[in-house]
Parts: sequence; structure tokens; C-alpha cells
Amino acid sequence: MLSFKNVSVTRNGRSVLQDVSLSVSSGRVHVFLGRNGEGKSTLLQAAIGALPFDGQVELNGRDVATLGASKRATELGYMSQSAPLAWPMSVADFITLGAQSTASHCQQVVTQLGLESLLNTPATALSGGQYVRVRIARVLMGSANVLLFDEPVAHLDPQHQLRLMSLFKGLAEQGKAIGVVLHDLTLASRLADDVSLLSQGRVVASGPPRQVLTPAHLSQVFGIEARRHEDDAGDYWVPWAQPEEKHYG
Repeated sequence: MLSFKNVSVTRNGRSVLQDVSLSVSSGRVHVFLGRNGEGKSTLLQAAIGALPFDGQVELNGRDVATLGASKRATELGYMSQSAPLAWPMSVADFITLGAQSTASHCQQVVTQLGLESLLNTPATALSGGQYVRVRIARVLMGSANVLLFDEPVAHLDPQHQLRLMSLFKGLAEQGKAIGVVLHDLTLASRLADDVSLLSQGRVVASGPPRQVLTPAHLSQVFGIEARRHEDDAGDYWVPWAQPEEKHYG
């Protein structure tokens, strides 16, 4: 489990996070939603020790501030929004660099993310979506049981978005704790076991999707009208309109 207790972050005199308390639990997918610039990425960066913060972050009951960088990296996997690559190593070398996985696990990850045909391709020659999948694979090559992903569906086509969603669900079923920053409300409502809505650096609501994803909350956080649909697979939300929708043309 990864727990945030009254976490606050100030950058350049501006409060980015204010007294955030929530947990990313084993066996569950926790999705972070909110407008751009509301502190979602900052929260993940605090967890990995990438910036100073007030409050406490605990990883499996231990204060992350007391863990060395190596120990933290072993137990906490993280994918940032972007990570430019300056040298043309092959995809195979990139995803296995420093990996602690068996050959069979490596092959499983490659297959799950559909990377078989790209293994000999220079990582610098990949499309945006291909590079995202390769970076996800590199995170999964580690042994961490808590995994954080910042906007992992960016640049992915619909097939690979759904493939990744299924992969995250499977990892949670294996007992891993998965934290994901998303902007796609429909995917989030289908993927999440838990949702945290952030606005102006604070948690507006956190818990199961049915409790958190409500018309009132979505209007408050995003300034939109959203519609809930339900079928045999569960319910999901679709962004529908602004309160006073304007048409440009």
C-alpha cells in the first residue's frame, strides 16, 4: 500500500497540493482525475521523492523519506509523463536495462504490450504511442508491487488503450497496487476500483467510482455535464457538454 498523509507541496510560492490524504491499495487500480495543473503529477512525484513536501508518504507502512533511492526504486515503479531518450539503443536493451525479471516474465510483458516486432528497433525511432508502450514495459520489468503511471494512455490508439486497461486490471488481480493519472473520463470509470478527484490541489472526493463520479462532482471539478451509461460490464461516464456550450466555426 502507498499512503499519503496530509501531503502539501508549494512551488515558487504557489500551493500545488494541500493536505492530501489517500491510499493506493494492493489489489486495486486507483485513478487520479482532475483538470490540468491540479496536482496529480505532483502527487506521484512526491511519492518517489522527486520533490520536497510537507506531510508523510508511507510505502508498505514505512516512511519513504527513510528509504534509500535504491530501495524505493525496487519497491515503487513509476512512469512519468515524458522521458526523452538521447541515444538509439534497441527496444530490447531499453526495456531490460537493469531489469530484475526472469526471461519468461520479460517475454510475457513484451507480448502483453504488443512489442514483439519492435524489439530490434532503435527506441529513438519509435512513434509516440510505441514509445509509451515501451516505457510501460520497462516499469513492468521491475519487481515493484506498487506501480504509478502518469498519463499512460497518452498517444495510444483505442486498441492499445483497452489493452493497457486490461493489463492494469490483471496486475491488480495479482495483488499489485496500481495508481494511474488519466484525463479520459470514460476509461477512468471503466478501469478504476477507486477514484480520487483533485481540484485546486485538494481532494474533492475519493473512493469507489459510484460514490465519487457524480454529476455534482464532475461539474465542480471539470465544469462539464457528463452522462452515465450502464450495461452488463458495469457503468461508465461520457463527457457531454459545457454548462453553456459554445459552438465555434
